[in-house]
Amino acid sequence: YTVNWIVIFFIGLISAEYSKKTLVLYVYSLALVVFLGILAAVGIIPGEFFGDKLWSEGMLWGFNHHNDLAAMLLLGFCIAIGLGMRTAPAAILILIGLAISGSRGYYIASIFTGAGLAYMFLRKRKKLMPWVITAVVVFISIIAAIPGTRTRIGKIMHGDLAINARLSSWRITLWSMRENPVFGIGPGQLYARTDYIQRLKDEDRYVDARSGHISHLHNFYLTILAEGGIVAILLLLWFLWNTGYRLATGTYIQKVYFWGFVGFAVGNMFDAQFRGPSAAMDFFLILGLIEAQSISNKSFTSNTDEK
Repeated sequence: YTVNWIVIFFIGLISAEYSKKTLVLYVYSLALVVFLGILAAVGIIPGEFFGDKLWSEGMLWGFNHHNDLAAMLLLGFCIAIGLGMRTAPAAILILIGLAISGSRGYYIASIFTGAGLAYMFLRKRKKLMPWVITAVVVFISIIAAIPGTRTRIGKIMHGDLAINARLSSWRITLWSMRENPVFGIGPGQLYARTDYIQRLKDEDRYVDARSGHISHLHNFYLTILAEGGIVAILLLLWFLWNTGYRLATGTYIQKVYFWGFVGFAVGNMFDAQFRGPSAAMDFFLILGLIEAQSISNKSFTSNTDEK
């Protein structure tokens, strides 16, 4: 967490001079990954060129795990919206990328982010309603049109290995809390607890531990609760509350990013992107950059008022 959260946040924070350019570069980099993925999906970029790193199993992977990529795209979409017309083309591509990522957890998360952004913009600019409706229709239509993503949505109702693995791993939280409810079993100790894997097998439950270890519980909050107990989860909730409050009451771009933060927090109920490095480093770098921008703007306003 020191590297993936604190260090990367301060790197963003000390980069006020280049914050806007960095954010623009970031969202267009994400858009480029989506574009390459689309080319790979239709066969223009042969699979041998990047292997299965761009497009695989009917989903966009973009050199990452598709869930990690979806988290980045959700955050990137909010930043692209917050930066205005200069990043509008990137926002469109990123939205398409999120739709073809096949990440069911971040489909759910996008409902919260989308609803929040719609409320934020339509409250003062009702003329944007046709654009919001168009974006929602296009997003849903893309998911429904692609066989890979459509099939994954269908499996939600009937269950599949990924869903069963999550339900099984969540039971581990109960076992760890019985051992030490206040402080948990210790940071990083899930990986060492192979006895939990055996208990799941004894209960005839599906175990997603191909390496023979469990690194997280497919839910960031339950992972923190299992390894750090009540103390750790309270500290995490305090951090999330303060971060959310800072964003929700900050500058325009911070308020837009707040809804990306909400979606990211929801997505971590089904995975653990907050652990990093993928997505967590993106989240905290952007957080640092927009905080630096906010401080810089306030300093400029203060100096102007004094003059």
